Amino acid sequence: MTAPKEKKDEAKMTSDSQKPAEASTAAEPPPGATRPTAIDLTKANDAHLIAMDASTGGPSVLSKFTLPVDYAEENQGVKRKLVRVPVRRPHRTWWWWTRLDYMLRAAILADESGGQTEIYLVTPDLMPELGSDVVPATLHGAINRQGTFFVITARLPGADGRLDGWTESLREALVIAQSQPVRTASNRDLGAYDIFTTPSQIEMPAWPEESWEQLITVAFKDKVIESVDHPVVRRLRGEV
Repeated sequence: MTAPKEKKDEAKMTSDSQKPAEASTAAEPPPGATRPTAIDLTKANDAHLIAMDASTGGPSVLSKFTLPVDYAEENQGVKRKLVRVPVRRPHRTWWWWTRLDYMLRAAILADESGGQTEIYLVTPDLMPELGSDVVPATLHGAINRQGTFFVITARLPGADGRLDGWTESLREALVIAQSQPVRTASNRDLGAYDIFTTPSQIEMPAWPEESWEQLITVAFKDKVIESVDHPVVRRLRGEV
C-alpha cells in the first residue's frame, strides 16, 4: 500500500532541509577580518610573479609586462611637448577662450594654391613689394574646451576703415572670449558669424606652459616669408 502523497512530499522536504547549504560564489570574510584592497591584491600578484620567476629560472611572460605598483610616481614630471599649433578658425561646435596678452599684430599671406589655405607670416618690410597678397591682421591665441590650443587670424580694417561681416563678427567674438567661453557658427544668409554664449559654468582648461612667443614659433614653423625669393612669393608672381 503506497504512502499518501502528502507524506511523500513531507519526507522530501525533510531530506532537502538536511542537505548542507551550497557555498556562495563570493565568500564572506570571517568576523573581524577586512576585505583585501586593490593594493593588497597587487602586492600578492607581484609576489606570485616573483615565485614564478624563481621556479622557471627566468622572467615569466606575465612579469615581463607587469607595471610596477608605483608606476604613477615614475611618470610624475613627464610633460607633453607641444609640436604643433594649428592656425585655423574655431569649429562650430567648440567653446573657446582667448587672452588679451596672447595677441600679435602682423602681416599675413594666405596661400590657397595647394587646395587648402596656408597662412604665412610676412616681415613688414615686404608689404609694399607684395601688395594686396599681404594683409594686416591680428593673431590671437585661443584654447577650446578640450584643451587644444590654436591660433585665430582676423583681418584689420583697410585704408577705408571698413570690415566685412565675417571679420567684424569674428573680431567681436574674440573680445567676448577674453571673459567667457564663446561658440561661433557661420551664417551664410547673414554673411557673418553667429556668436553664442552660455549661462553654464564651463571650466576653462589649463593654458600651455609655453610662452606666447614660443607658441607663435611653433604655429608658423616653416611658414615665415622674409624674402621675395620665398617659393610661395615666386609662385604667386608666376616665376615658378
